[in-house]
Amino acid sequence: MVSATDWNVKRKIALPEQKMNNGHNFWTSHDQEQIYQTEWHGNSLYVINRHNGKLLQELEVKDKDGNVLCHDPAHVMTRVDTQQVHIGCNGDDAVAEFNRLDSGRLKFHQLIHMSKDPLHDKQAQPHAHWMGYDGKSMVTPNSNTGDSTLFDFNSYAIIDKQLTGTLPIATGMMPDSSKSYVSNYLGHTISVMCGPYPKTNCNPGQKIKDINLLLNGNYDPVGGAITGPIGGFSVQTPVSPDGKFVIQGNTLTGTITIIDTKTDTLVMMIPCDPGCHGVNFGAKKGGGYYAYVTSKFTKICQDAPLGRAGRNGSP
Repeated sequence: MVSATDWNVKRKIALPEQKMNNGHNFWTSHDQEQIYQTEWHGNSLYVINRHNGKLLQELEVKDKDGNVLCHDPAHVMTRVDTQQVHIGCNGDDAVAEFNRLDSGRLKFHQLIHMSKDPLHDKQAQPHAHWMGYDGKSMVTPNSNTGDSTLFDFNSYAIIDKQLTGTLPIATGMMPDSSKSYVSNYLGHTISVMCGPYPKTNCNPGQKIKDINLLLNGNYDPVGGAITGPIGGFSVQTPVSPDGKFVIQGNTLTGTITIIDTKTDTLVMMIPCDPGCHGVNFGAKKGGGYYAYVTSKFTKICQDAPLGRAGRNGSP
């Protein structure tokens, strides 16, 4: 736990009795009382008291015979309308849905399959999903099947599932859920997908285009010359809160790349440190936002201000 006033570490939370294996991603409850922590190299979801760091629950999704149904939970988010908790089962075909009780604890509700025919289709293995702004939709990057699923909570059904690129790993959605952006980790591309409330001539869930981050004419794979923005092994792709830009942390190239959402084109590259990976936004004093980018293999967390666009349209 880090103070947002002086940026010092105030507490470290450990779960030694649970032997938590690779805590990967977490989220907070709507009232800020609980933290939901996944266990990517295990099978558990943990509910933690935010104030004292104590464990409230360890949840494993199992059938009546004790068989685990949700392996390797990776990312977790909540629905804004119901406060239900959703985790991507990265070792299976589903997203696990939990109801939030009045006590703040969770109760498993159901598995939501990301394949249209889960009995016969290859496991999707969703990783870092994203929830629609009104809680009525969800988009998943399916790392095992190379596609993305758009799911509708009104009908509890898949709207569409379309191919994206090699090993899609993360998603980000426009603030109005008009488009989503899928990061294809081993394909070095970002797939632009039509959202549940499209503003352009596209069908919900349909792929609009692919944005090539590496083989886009800005990089000579033989000579090594770089003449413009490039990225490779892109991971998280959040959209800025004002909906103007998408930002990527690129592990392979050690760069931060920025996409203009109006044109869905690559407009800027910023140097990053080894292991450039996670990205999130925070408000900037005086207006605009900071994008915070983590680098797995250094001690540095880089921040890049994203304010109003300049004359050339770049941030």
